[in-house]
Amino acid sequence: MDAVGRLAGGITHDINNYLAAITANCELVQMQTDPDGPVGRKMEAILAVVSKASLLIDRLLAFSRRQPVQVEVVSLNRVIDGLEPMMRRLLGADTDLDIVLHEQLWHVEIDASQVEQILVNLLVNAKQAMGGGTITIETHNVTLDAGIATSQTTMAPGDYVMLAVTDTGPGIAPEIRDRIFEPFFTTRDTSDNSGLGLATVYGIVKQNRGGVWVYSEPGAGATFKIYLPRSSAEIRDEDTSGPPPVREGGDECVLLVEDNDDFRESVLALLLELGYRVLPARDGAEALRIYETDPTQIDILITDIVMPRMSGRELVDQMRSRGGEVRVLYMSGFTEQIAIRDGLVE
Repeated sequence: MDAVGRLAGGITHDINNYLAAITANCELVQMQTDPDGPVGRKMEAILAVVSKASLLIDRLLAFSRRQPVQVEVVSLNRVIDGLEPMMRRLLGADTDLDIVLHEQLWHVEIDASQVEQILVNLLVNAKQAMGGGTITIETHNVTLDAGIATSQTTMAPGDYVMLAVTDTGPGIAPEIRDRIFEPFFTTRDTSDNSGLGLATVYGIVKQNRGGVWVYSEPGAGATFKIYLPRSSAEIRDEDTSGPPPVREGGDECVLLVEDNDDFRESVLALLLELGYRVLPARDGAEALRIYETDPTQIDILITDIVMPRMSGRELVDQMRSRGGEVRVLYMSGFTEQIAIRDGLVE
């Protein structure tokens, strides 16, 4: 499972670069043409397909535990309450949904959108297995001792918030129970099933230092229990009132550094369309040569983080060692966690 995750995480970086280039060029064409005209409609169709491909990449990133996330302190009860109307529409009239939430539920630290991914994948999986029946969602506070943590979830002992999803379907056969979290493994028609639903759940839970436990017997339904570590922090409610931000500027000079030719050309075209003056470079060495010709002309450096021979961070250090005060916008096809873990950016 770990090897497949590493493979998936490795290829998704390059695929994301290609998808980003396609998206940027389509949006540029849209800016320059009538969106309701024949060309505009074709661009919209291309973007719709790219969106589906991006969703598949997100699922692979989730499985490989490299999905970009914005972790915050959340109450699972509050997230489930907000998702309830959507979940009932998703299940349809032939499936009953019971929700039983623990009143004094502890908080967890997770990207709220990942909770939605977990629930949607588990609900869709259960609905497809049942073909009509009842699904129950429950939350509880649990404390796992060393014996339970090791035997059921391979997690560290401690306090966890449990999210359980139970169905009344036919259950999971013992011979396939150990394979259900494998990516692309499915017992259903593959024409409309990617086989990534439970793999996505597995990856998200592991990314958030949690565990998954499955109990099922043939003819007795299945229960998926998700364990997420308890957080002692309090929820912060952000004030989102006020006017939307207004883009300022548009005539500054940008030093753009990106080693992927397709993506660099796309970003270059977009910045030029927005009115910026752009000096493109394919690597750190070329960027340094441009910078040294006239350091005062550069208003901001936009650079990829992971590049051959010289990383974006090393490029910034080189420029600052020459006495310049460089303002930097980092961009990367790798996730924030990898960039920070490897010391590429603070």
